[in-house]
Formats: sequence, C-alpha cells, structure tokens
Amino acid sequence: MRDISASGGYLSFDPPVAHFGLGQRKGIDRIKIIWSTGEVQMLEGPFAAGFSYRISRSKR
Repeated sequence: MRDISASGGYLSFDPPVAHFGLGQRKGIDRIKIIWSTGEVQMLEGPFAAGFSYRISRSKR
C-alpha cells in the first residue's frame, strides 16, 4: 500500500511515483487503486516484475 499526496504545505509534496517490491515473485495478477475521491479502480494483469507501469486516472 502506498499513499501519494500531490499537494502539501509550502515546498512539501510526494513525488507521483510508487515503487512496490515483489521479492522473488515474477509478477502480479491485478492492481487495486483507491483514488482520493473514493473511486476504486481494478487493473487486470498480468503485470511482470522488473518493469515500470504508468497508471493514470481515467477521465469520466
């Protein structure tokens, strides 16, 4: 689990990047995202380990 806050106090923010270590696993099957609005987004994989994935909130 990783909480990213795109805003904060003066000169304070989290970079919009999250890194998840998978240990010896070769990948994961799905990603669950709970956005700040409470909207839940499920992404179905597979997602292989050792890669970077760019995830953006869909505009509805």
